[in-house]
Amino acid sequence: MKAYVINLDRSPDRLAHMRSEFDRVGVPFERFPANDARDLEDADIDAFTGGDGTGWDANWLREEVAIFMSHLGVWRQIAAGDAHASAVFEDDVHLAEDIAPLLATDAWMPQGADIVRLESHTKLKLRGGRAIGVVPKRRIYRVASGTRGSGGYVMTRRAAVRLMEVAPEMRCAVDVFLFKPGRSAVAGSLGRYQIVPAICIHDQFLEPARQQFPSLVGQLGRQPSAAANRALLRKLMPWRKRFVPFRP
Repeated sequence: MKAYVINLDRSPDRLAHMRSEFDRVGVPFERFPANDARDLEDADIDAFTGGDGTGWDANWLREEVAIFMSHLGVWRQIAAGDAHASAVFEDDVHLAEDIAPLLATDAWMPQGADIVRLESHTKLKLRGGRAIGVVPKRRIYRVASGTRGSGGYVMTRRAAVRLMEVAPEMRCAVDVFLFKPGRSAVAGSLGRYQIVPAICIHDQFLEPARQQFPSLVGQLGRQPSAAANRALLRKLMPWRKRFVPFRP
């Protein structure tokens, strides 16, 4: 299974971190040059979102557009390849020691899985669950609720082809697009799974007091409203959910 790391040209420190992480676990990766929000013109954003700045697209942060463009670029490569599935990582995650067997094969993926979320930090409603043969101390569950975060996931070629066909006006922030059925036009129809305990974690959630890589989202404009997001989650997803821990 090929592993992609999305990385901005102006973030060599993050690339060095990811090289160290992948070298430590003995896994090769391919760097994918991220789209830079600083280079986007208003016309680029309008074309990508399929809007004119008056509807849903008016709520986009420039960095959110650039992040989605970057992930979409990786999906194009996955769709154009022959592999059944590939892994995608953002450049500020930490990897578990036993991630190598998981990325060596896709035979552990359940039939019908479109995307398997690898990262921690959120609560999810999970169903079923079975041991993963190549990493026996972890289990894989079907996801029955929404979440944020696109720091690490495995996507099938079939899903990549399908997501590329979604109309621009149906796009939203990439983690919402992939993992939040209450706010995404496509997430609810994807076969979404989660590994428990998680096998990677964003830097900001591993040791918050020693965070190395602050979020780049919101630096060029408004900040996302955490309170509004929490309120929406309570409204859309009132069920009890399970925290997904990270085990290094």
